[in-house]
Amino acid sequence: MRSVLVIVSVLIVYGSLYPFDFRLPPDYPPHMVIGALFTPFATTRGDLLGNIALFVPFGFVGILAMPRGWGRIGQLSAVITSGVLLAFLVQLAQIVVPDRDPSLIDVDWNTLGVIAGAAGASMPFSRRLLSSIGGAVSFEIPVILAGIWLAGELMPLVPSLDLQLLRQNLKPLLLAPELRPGEALLQFAAWLTALQFLWTSKLLKNWRFLLPALPFAAMGAQLFIVSNSLSFSELVGGIGAAAVWLAARNTLRPAFLAALLVIGILMSNLYPLDFSTPRNGFSWVPFSDFLEGSMVANAGAFVRKAFLYGALIWTLRTSGISWRTAAISTAAMLLVQEVLQIYVRGASAGLTDPILAVLMAIAMAAASRGLERAPVIKPDGAIDIIPVREKLRDIGRLDQPVSSWHLGSLDGLRGLAALAVFGVHFNQAANLHGRLGPFDLNRFLTNGNTGVALFFVLSGFLLSIPFWRARQNTGTAVDTKAYALRRIARIVPAYYFCLFVILSAKALNGGYPSFNDLLSHLVFLHNLKDYSILSINPPFWTLAVEMQFYLLLPLLFLALKPFPSRVSFALVLALSVGAYLANYALNSYLVALNHWPIDFPLIWPFAVAISGPGSFVLTYSTLGHLTYFLIGISAAWLFLKSGGLNALQRPALNRDVLFWISAALLAVILSTPLDDLLQLPFGHYNWPIGPFLLAVMVFSAPQSLAARAVLDHGPIRWLGLISYGVYIYHYPVLRITQAAMGTAHLGVTPYWFLFGGASFATTIMLASLSYIFLEKPIMQMARRRRPVQKEAMAPRLKSTRPHLKSNGWAEVPIGLRSEHLTYLERVSNDRTRSISSATRHIIAQFIDRLSQEGTDKGPLGGGLSQDLIHAGRHRGREHQHIVNLPNDYVEFLSGLSDKLGTTMSRTVQMIVDDFITENMDKEKAGPSASQ
Repeated sequence: MRSVLVIVSVLIVYGSLYPFDFRLPPDYPPHMVIGALFTPFATTRGDLLGNIALFVPFGFVGILAMPRGWGRIGQLSAVITSGVLLAFLVQLAQIVVPDRDPSLIDVDWNTLGVIAGAAGASMPFSRRLLSSIGGAVSFEIPVILAGIWLAGELMPLVPSLDLQLLRQNLKPLLLAPELRPGEALLQFAAWLTALQFLWTSKLLKNWRFLLPALPFAAMGAQLFIVSNSLSFSELVGGIGAAAVWLAARNTLRPAFLAALLVIGILMSNLYPLDFSTPRNGFSWVPFSDFLEGSMVANAGAFVRKAFLYGALIWTLRTSGISWRTAAISTAAMLLVQEVLQIYVRGASAGLTDPILAVLMAIAMAAASRGLERAPVIKPDGAIDIIPVREKLRDIGRLDQPVSSWHLGSLDGLRGLAALAVFGVHFNQAANLHGRLGPFDLNRFLTNGNTGVALFFVLSGFLLSIPFWRARQNTGTAVDTKAYALRRIARIVPAYYFCLFVILSAKALNGGYPSFNDLLSHLVFLHNLKDYSILSINPPFWTLAVEMQFYLLLPLLFLALKPFPSRVSFALVLALSVGAYLANYALNSYLVALNHWPIDFPLIWPFAVAISGPGSFVLTYSTLGHLTYFLIGISAAWLFLKSGGLNALQRPALNRDVLFWISAALLAVILSTPLDDLLQLPFGHYNWPIGPFLLAVMVFSAPQSLAARAVLDHGPIRWLGLISYGVYIYHYPVLRITQAAMGTAHLGVTPYWFLFGGASFATTIMLASLSYIFLEKPIMQMARRRRPVQKEAMAPRLKSTRPHLKSNGWAEVPIGLRSEHLTYLERVSNDRTRSISSATRHIIAQFIDRLSQEGTDKGPLGGGLSQDLIHAGRHRGREHQHIVNLPNDYVEFLSGLSDKLGTTMSRTVQMIVDDFITENMDKEKAGPSASQ
C-alpha cells in the first residue's frame, strides 16, 4: 500500500499544479508571497468540495499504509501530519503558477479531506473490501491496462466541481449531439475490452457486480474534468459496451476483442480516407507529433493509444500468439494505417504508433516474466504427443477410405478468384460506375483480373507441396507420371469440351478458325501469336500458361535437387524476382528495338507473332506471369516449415490476422488510386505488393480460424470446386446473354442486374454439371490409377517399394534406428523370433488395437516417449532392413502413410515407437500393471 500512497501523492501534486505554467515575475517581493498565502478570499462551493475530495484518497490509503504496530491513534496522527505537510507544500508551489490562487485556507479543507478518508478506511465496509481484494494488490497486466484506459478518459486528471464547467460540458452534448461512427466504435471496443479485463481479474472477483457502472461513472466524471469533455459518440460507445458486456461477458473471447479493437482503431483513424485531398506529411522522427499542439490533448491521446495497442497485443497473446508475433502483427497493421493517414484530412502520419506498440509489447513481456504464463499454442512444427496419437487413431482406422490431404479453405479462395474474373468480363459489358469516397466500383471490378494472379499463386502453392515434402522426407519422391496424369485429367477434358462446343457454335454461324489457330489451341500453344491468343475464348490464354507451368515444375525441382531445402527456397524466391526482371528487360528491349511486327517460326506449324509493344503475346506471356507461380511455390515451402499439413488441426489466430489484414489491404489497393501508384512497368496485378498479399492469404488460410470457416462455408466451397468450369464457361455465357438481351431490346447497362443474374446463374449451372458429370469422374479415375507419392531409392537397396511375392506376402524395406533395433533384438531373443517377425508382431498388435472401438485409453494405448519423439524429429542414422509382411498389411500401411503424409518406413517407426513406450510404461509400473 505504500506504493499506492506514493501514486496518490503524485496525482495530488499533478492536479494541484496543472497546467504547469511556472512563472515568477522579477519584481515579485517576498511580502506579497506571504500575503498571498494568508489573505483569505471568497471561494466557490465547488472549489471547497474539490479541495476536500482531492485529499480523501490520501487519508484512506495512508491509514492502510501505516504499520499496524503504531495503533489507531499513531496511524491517524502520522497520516494527518503528512497530509497537512503535503497540502502546505502544494499551496507554496502554487505561488509560481499564475493560474492558481494559493491560500492556506485551502490547507484546512485539504486536512478535512484527509480526516474523512482516514475515517472511511476504518469502517467495517472498507475492511471487508480490502479482505476481498487481499492484503496487497497483485500485479496484473490486464488491470493495469484497464487503469490506463480510465486515466486516458479522465485526462488531464484535474477535477473541478465548478457548475459553470458542468454547463459548458453538457451544452454541446444536449443541444448539438454529433455521432461519429468511428469514434463510437472505438469507444465501444475499448470499454468492452477494459470491462472484460477487470472481470477476468482476481482483483475484483467479489465486486464484479459494480463493473457495469464503471463506464457511466467515468463518463460522468468527465463532465467535471478541466479541459475535458464528453462527446455523444463516447456516450453511445460506453453505453453500448456496458449493455453488450452484461449480455455476453461469459462468451467474449480474446480473439473477438482483438478483432473489434482492430476495426475500431482503423475506422476511427482512417475516416475520412480521401485520396483526392492534398497529402499530409509523414514524420520519420518518432514521437515528434506529441511535441506539437496542445500538450494536454497529446498526453490524453498518448495514454489512450498505449491502452489500445497494449490491449490488442494482450488479447492476441492470450489467444495463443507469441509476444513477437503479436507485436509484429500490431506494428505492421499500424504502419499500414499510418501510410494511409497521408490521405486523411487533419491526420498526422508517422512512425510513432508502430514504435509505441512495440514498446508496449516489450514492457508487458518483461512485466509478465515470473508470472503465470498466458495460454500459448505450441509452436508450429513441434511434435505434441496427443495430436500425433489422435491423428493415428482418427486417420488410421481400417474402415476409413484412403484419401489424400485436402486444403478446403483454398477451394474457397479459388472460388473467389473465379468470381473476380467473372466480374471483370461482366463489367466490360455493363460498364458500371460508382464511388464511395476513394473507393471506385469500376476500378474494383476491372481489377478483378487479379483473380488470375491468385489462380497462378494457388497452382504454384498446391502443386509444389508434394515436391517440397519429398525434399523434406527422406525416402520419398514424386511420381512424375502420376503428376502428369492428374494434371491432364484436371485441365484437358473440360477444356476440350468447351472448345468443341464453342467451335461448333462458330461453325453454325459460318465462322471457322484457321488450322494453325485450332492446332495451337489443341496443344496449348495459342499464347504465342497475337491473332490466336484470344481468338476462340479469351480466358483460354491462362490455360496455355498454366500447362506450361505444369511442365516447368518438375524440371525446376530436378534442377534444385543438389541443393539443401533452405537454399532451394532462397533460389525459388530469387527466381520469382528474376522472372519479373527478365520480363522487364525483354519488354524494354523489344520496345526500344521498334521493328514491328516480329514474326519468326518455331516447329511447323507453330510460330511467334508479335504485332507491337502492346501485343497480347507480351501482355499474357508465360514469362510475364512466371513470377506469380514461383511466389506460390515459395509460400508452399514456408507453409510446410510452419507446420504445414500436420498443423491443420491446430488453427491459430495469428493466421487470421495475416489473412484478413492482407485481404483488406488488397481490397483497398484494387479499389483506390493506390492501384496506379503500385503498378510497376511491365508488371501485372500490382507487382510485388499484390502477389505478396495473395501469397500471404494462401499461406495463412488453411491454418486460420475465421478465414477457414468462411472459405469452407458450403456455397463458397462449392464455388471453389466448380471454379474451373466457372472460369472457362462464363465468357461465352456472358456474350450469349448480352446478345439475347439485345434481341429483346434490353440494354445491358440499365438492366445490369438482369444481365448479371442470368449470366451468373447459367454459368453456375453449366459449371456444376461439368464438374459432376465430366471433371470429377475423370479426376477420380486418374487418382485410382497411381499414387502421387512413391517410395524413393534407398541408400543400400535398389528400391524401397514392396517386392510382391506369389504367396500373398511382400518384402518391405524399413529404415530402423539403433533404439528400434536394440528393442526388437530383445523381443526376438525373448520370443525366438527374427527381427522381421518381431516387427510383424508389433504391426499386428497395432492393427488389432485400431480395430477395437471404445477403449478407455484409445486405440494407441500408452503415450509416446518424449525421447523417441525427439529422435523422430532429429533422425539419426537409419539401418535398412527387409521385413516380410502380408499384402493386406502392406495395403494398410500404404494407405495410412498416404493419410499421414509420410513414408511407409516412417509410419512403421512411429508404430514401433508407440509399442516400445507402452511396454516401458508397463515395466515401470511393475507386474501388477501387466496382469
